[in-house]
Parts: sequence; C-alpha cells; structure tokens
Amino acid sequence: MKQWNERAKVHSAKSSEFYDLESFLKGKSTLLPIEKNTLGDIKNKKLLHAQCHIGLDSISLGWLGAKVTGVDFSADAIQKAKQFAKHFQLPITFIQSNIFDLPKTTIEKESFDIVYASYGVLCWIDNLDAWTRTLASYLKKGGTFLLIDGHPLISMVELENNKYEIQYSYFKNKEPFEFDDGQTYTGDKLEVKTAYEWNHSIDEIIMSFIKAGLTITSFYEYDFNFWKRFPFLAKSSDGYYYRDPNIPTVPQYNLPFMFSLTATK
Repeated sequence: MKQWNERAKVHSAKSSEFYDLESFLKGKSTLLPIEKNTLGDIKNKKLLHAQCHIGLDSISLGWLGAKVTGVDFSADAIQKAKQFAKHFQLPITFIQSNIFDLPKTTIEKESFDIVYASYGVLCWIDNLDAWTRTLASYLKKGGTFLLIDGHPLISMVELENNKYEIQYSYFKNKEPFEFDDGQTYTGDKLEVKTAYEWNHSIDEIIMSFIKAGLTITSFYEYDFNFWKRFPFLAKSSDGYYYRDPNIPTVPQYNLPFMFSLTATK
C-alpha cells in the first residue's frame, strides 16, 4: 500500500514523461488501440474499471460516453483520480477498495455491462481465481470482461549480454518474487523500494475465467509492449513499444510481450 501511494504521487506529477499529464489535462486520451478497438461503442454502458490507479484511463473511457466506476486500493491514487475527474467536470465514481473487498462496498453486483482491467494488473494479485470470480460477479448477464496485460512468458526473462536469460518461474510460486530496485515502471525513483509480484501462467489465467462461469470469446498475443521493458524497444505513434530494428543488439528471438482476453457472462 505504501509503495502504491508513493507511485500515485510520482505518476501524477507533471514531470512524469510516461503519463504525460500535460497532454492529458488538455484532453488527450490515454487509451491505446487494443482497448479502443475491442470495446467499440461504449456510450451509456456501465463500466467497472478494476485497479484504475490515478484514473487517467477511467476518465478517457468516460470521454467515450461510458458510465465509469473506477476502483483502486490506494487512497492517494483515488484522491488524484477524483481531482482529475473534477478538473474535467466528469461524473465518474471512484472508490477506494481492494478488489477482494468490493462486496463490502455499495457497488451493486450484476450491474455492469463491462468489467475492464489492463496493463500491469495481474502481477500484484496472489489469488487469481478469487480476483476473477469477484470481478465477474459485477457483470450483468451478457456483459463483457476485457483483460489486457503483460504476457507471463516475457515476465520470466531479463536481458543479459543482449540475450534473453530465464530468471523467473513461468508458473506461480507459493511465495511472490521480491524486487528492491527502488523505481517504478516509468523509470522514476521510489523511496519505498520493496515490491512483491506473482507470475501467472496462461492456463491459470484462462482457467480463472472458466471457473468464474465466463465464456472466453477471444484471446490474442502481441509482439509489442505497453512500456519500455527492454532498451531495444522504441515507442511508436500508436503508443506501444516495438522492437527497434536500428538497434544492433536486438535479440534474435521475438517473444510475446502482451495478451488480451475477452469473456462474456
């Protein structure tokens, strides 16, 4: 919690190049092509945004006409999200809650057309079955769950001497990985240095949706990323990071960096 409160402050600073607050506050959407193309027309749709962080994507979804409820367990993140929504005079509901504690909130179950979670959400979750089941309980019959996240295969490796080296388990460990690099994915330094993460295999992810009673309607893997995971990645005009052919040290093998999954209730 302490680290995510600090991340909220760092990420909501205008100096954060990754989040580009200056452009956002002028009305630039933070949504990327996969979610925009997959969700389609969401005008007047009730949408639950899980782990919404500082609310930039929630607000961008609101600009498309969705009736958005954003949830995050960080008090500072929710405070920042509310400030941004107020700046745009946008009627978005932001609630501070752990996903597993959602039943304790006033949010009504089976009341949302869409549940949305994206870009760096699963690695912070221990019990994936409970996470998916809890979120699925807020979908209406016929509603859609969209998940976009980093691929577990790329989470196994680090770059050593310009080559991929396997350093982490593909399957979930009983104990989380502990990282003490003291920086966030934006490259900004953090005072609260220790973070704990879990890796979830593809079968664990898919089975969590099946166990939750959802029907999977699509699953895609992508050879590009949503952040600069390695030095050989370069940001494109679409907002994603691709292998830069002009860098001679690009590894020979191309691996999946992300996946997207849709399911219906």
